[in-house]
Amino acid sequence: MMVARQIIVLAAALAALSAGTGCAICDDPHQGGFVSGISNLASGCYVERVAEREGTLEEEQTQGTVLQDRAAEIQRQRDRVQADLAAARSRLDELDRDLAALRRRLEEAQARQPVDPAHWAMLRDAEGKVLLASARIDQTGVT
Repeated sequence: MMVARQIIVLAAALAALSAGTGCAICDDPHQGGFVSGISNLASGCYVERVAEREGTLEEEQTQGTVLQDRAAEIQRQRDRVQADLAAARSRLDELDRDLAALRRRLEEAQARQPVDPAHWAMLRDAEGKVLLASARIDQTGVT
């Protein structure tokens, strides 16, 4: 009888202590003692702490997913830019071949007859376009 009465008194004291202090004793189970642990269990502080941390975890996971999606989009953009650059370089190579062919034709024509100023103008125009395209590609800095 005496033991049961002591348990009841102790339980009442702990309940009063936990009701009066809320989470004020210590809500970290690693730092609090036995009384603090009982108080936090009774008051629901540990449950609140777990719920808060789960909410934070969920927010961080959502943010991580958003960042992964953004990184994937940036990679897709980079791939498109690389493809555009490769196409531009291919066009530049084609222009270089066309320019070389025009120079050969001009040299052949010069060997047969005097140079026509219109051919020189056409050659200078084509060469200028090739140089301009080459400079634009070089400005991108992508290799």
